[in-house]
Amino acid sequence: MSAIMNICLGFSSAITLFIAFGALNHCFQSMGWPPCARMLTHWFSPVEIGTRWALWNTSQQIGSAAVAALAPFLLQNFGWRFIFYIPGIISMGIAVLLFNRLRDTPESLKLPSVEKMTGLASAAESSKKWNDDEEKLSYKETIVMALGNKLVWYVAFANFFVYICRMSIFYWGPTFLLEFKGSSFTGVGFQLVMFDFAAMLGGFCAGIISDKVFKGRRGPVSVSYMLLLAVTIGAFIFVSGSVLSTICMVFMGFFISGPQLLAGVAASDFASKKAAATASGLTGTFGYAGSALAGWGAGFVADKYGWSGVFYCAIAAALLSAVLFSLTWNARSKALTDKEQDLDASEED
Repeated sequence: MSAIMNICLGFSSAITLFIAFGALNHCFQSMGWPPCARMLTHWFSPVEIGTRWALWNTSQQIGSAAVAALAPFLLQNFGWRFIFYIPGIISMGIAVLLFNRLRDTPESLKLPSVEKMTGLASAAESSKKWNDDEEKLSYKETIVMALGNKLVWYVAFANFFVYICRMSIFYWGPTFLLEFKGSSFTGVGFQLVMFDFAAMLGGFCAGIISDKVFKGRRGPVSVSYMLLLAVTIGAFIFVSGSVLSTICMVFMGFFISGPQLLAGVAASDFASKKAAATASGLTGTFGYAGSALAGWGAGFVADKYGWSGVFYCAIAAALLSAVLFSLTWNARSKALTDKEQDLDASEED
């Protein structure tokens, strides 16, 4: 449906149609995140999902870079409509491939669950038949499991403030650089490219650190990243010169992407894999709300208090996000906690 909306945009000329098809395109795109979260939790264990999720998350930056490279060529040689046609056609082809090749769970291929394969299942669970792990939950049970968990809500509100930071920097940072830092359009473009590349690296590092160093705990990494982000935004306000501004953009991209990534991972951990899509969808909804507030609110703050006021608000949002993430400091997947308790019990015996 997202591909169809892109093609419709290519056929459009009226501004009302652009708004309508653009809104529908965003709607259908947002529906892709929760199912991916659900599948990842079924195919990868809690001790490795942070790394795998981070690898999956780089697709956003890779796609952005591909469009940035392809769009000028299409515009120059075929006209602006093909900027919508070609990605739409490519996406349709990928949709057919995914429909043919993607599998929801290992159990659907008569394989044991990932918990059994990695030794995270308890003895009682391991004695069940493989398909028992795919016990269906009712809509009410799924909602209660995801939305009745206070840890999921902590992460959702934290993600709200993460996206205020991200969109304030990404949307309004270029204007700040042009109007107050004396950067050129070319320089700003380069800084945004560096921001995206740093985001890829920052998210990947956050996933690995949360898996390998903190053994499935996402809170410590998210808190550290958001505190360092607050410091970097403060530096961005006061530094002068394109080199220092670029360095700040790089570090802001690096630090913002880790918590953005880990919010979804943590929500899936806390809600369990059976409610991962619902929990991840909740954090995504709060993220979109933060984006919307940053889009409108930053402009309002800039009019009232200047561009420095926008970034002071972003610092406040980063600190609030760090506080909320800190409430999940010791929390991790129930499977990991249960396994640790089983090991402790075995040692006592």
